[in-house]
Amino acid sequence: MLKPFTEYIQLIYGLIYLVASIVLIWKTRKVSTTSLKDILWAFTGFSIMKALSILPGWSIVMSPETLPLINNTLSLEAVFIIVLDTLRIEASVISNVFLLHFGIAILGYKTSIRINYKVVAALLVLAFFVLHLTGIISLDTTEEISRRSFGFNGALLGCVGCLNLFYIKIKKNTGEKILLTGLVLCSVALLFYAFAEGIISEPVFDIPVKHIRILSAAAILLSSFFITGLLKEEKGRRIGYV
Repeated sequence: MLKPFTEYIQLIYGLIYLVASIVLIWKTRKVSTTSLKDILWAFTGFSIMKALSILPGWSIVMSPETLPLINNTLSLEAVFIIVLDTLRIEASVISNVFLLHFGIAILGYKTSIRINYKVVAALLVLAFFVLHLTGIISLDTTEEISRRSFGFNGALLGCVGCLNLFYIKIKKNTGEKILLTGLVLCSVALLFYAFAEGIISEPVFDIPVKHIRILSAAAILLSSFFITGLLKEEKGRRIGYV
C-alpha cells in the first residue's frame, strides 16, 4: 500500500524544499536590513540549493557506474545523467554552506558581533571542488563531508540561534506570537535536520531515514511561513525611530 509513496518520496522531498524556497523568496524580496539579509537570504539559498540537489536525483534511474557503453563510449543520455548527477552533488555541497551561513547569521543576530564569513564560506566551497577535480577525494565523498560538517554544524547553530532569539523575545516580552512560533518550529526542524541529514544513516524505530528527512523538510517549510515575522519586527522598529 505504501509502495507508490515510497517510489515518489524523493520527488515529494524535493518539492517541499522547492515550495519553501518560493515562500521565502516571496516574503523576503524587500529585505533592506543587512543582518536580516544574511539570515533570510541564507535560509532561502539553502532551500533552493537543497531542492536542486534532490529533484535531479529522482530522475536519475541509473548510477554513472552502471551506465551501458555503446561502442566503448557513453551515449549522449549517459553523459547527460553523469552531468546531472555531478550538478546535484555540487548543489548539495552549496546548500550545506548556505545552511552554515544561516546558522552563524541567526546566532549573531541581536549581538554587536559582525563577522564577514562570506568569503571564507566561498573559499571552503572552492577548496572542496579543487579537492575533487585533483582526484584527492571523490565527488560523493565531498558531498558526505560537507553534509556532516557544514550541514550538521550549520543546522545545530541555526537551532541554537533560533532558541536564543526566542529566549530574548520571551525575556523582554517582545515579539508577536507568530514569530515566536516560527522560531520554535524552525529550531525543532533544524535539530531534526542535523541528525537526519548529518548523522543518521539507519532506520530509527523501524522508521526509514527518508521518512524522517521528509518530516524535517515539512517542518522547515512550515517555519518558512513564520520566521519571516522578523521582517515585521524590523519594520516596526524603523517606524518607531521616526
